[in-house]
Amino acid sequence: MSVECALSEARLAAFRHLKRGIEYNKTYEPIFTLSRLPHLLQTIPAIAHAQTKAVIPANLAVSHVVENVTVGNVVANIFTSKTGNTFLNIGGAYPNQTFTGWIPPASPVSTSPLLSGIDEKHLRITGRIKMYKGRPEIRINATSQLEVE
Repeated sequence: MSVECALSEARLAAFRHLKRGIEYNKTYEPIFTLSRLPHLLQTIPAIAHAQTKAVIPANLAVSHVVENVTVGNVVANIFTSKTGNTFLNIGGAYPNQTFTGWIPPASPVSTSPLLSGIDEKHLRITGRIKMYKGRPEIRINATSQLEVE
C-alpha cells in the first residue's frame, strides 16, 4: 500500500469517526453535545496521524505538483539574483536542478541567518509545489517551511 493511499484511508476513517460524534440541527449546522465528546476525543489521534507528511525526494517532486508536501534533499547551491530573489537549488546546480526553493525578496526568510552555510546540507522544504519553466518549486515565505538536518 502506498503512503498516499494509507493517508487517504486514514483521513476518511477519521472523518467517518468525527461525523458520528456530531449532531445537526434543521439547518444542517453542527451541534456539539457533551454526550458526543468521547467520540470527538477518539478522533483527534486519527486526524493527527492522517496529517503526518512523508518526505518526498526532490527528483519525485514533479509528480506532486499543486500538493502541499515536504521535499527533502541536499542543497547543491544557493543563488541570489540582482532583484533579491534567492534560489535554493536541489538535485544539481542551476540550470540542472531537479527542484528549487524560491525565496522572494520581501520574504523574512531572505534575511534569515538560517541560509548561511546551508550549501551541501540536507534540507527539507514544506509547501505547495508549483511548476516554473518546467521545474518544480516551492515558494518559501516563512522559516517554519525550512528544516536543516
